[in-house]
Amino acid sequence: MLADACATVGRWRLRVAEWAESPSKPIPKQIAEAVREAFDDLDTVAALAFLQGLVSDDSLPAGAMFETLLYADRILGLDLPRDIGRAGR
Repeated sequence: MLADACATVGRWRLRVAEWAESPSKPIPKQIAEAVREAFDDLDTVAALAFLQGLVSDDSLPAGAMFETLLYADRILGLDLPRDIGRAGR
């Protein structure tokens, strides 16, 4: 289970690094509200499930996805922006 979690966070880091190359966009209101709800009681399982669903949703612009994941990372501390600017990701 730990290996799966590590692989998931690794994929999220790569996606954040890819999204970082797009122009930044504001977090849409409905996504911001959903993030606040998911993190309201700091229910880690619910927050991670929310992020998993969000990362799989290609309808959100890359710049907004980037900002959303950075916002979530401030709470969860997964070091999601770690791979930004690293060659050979």
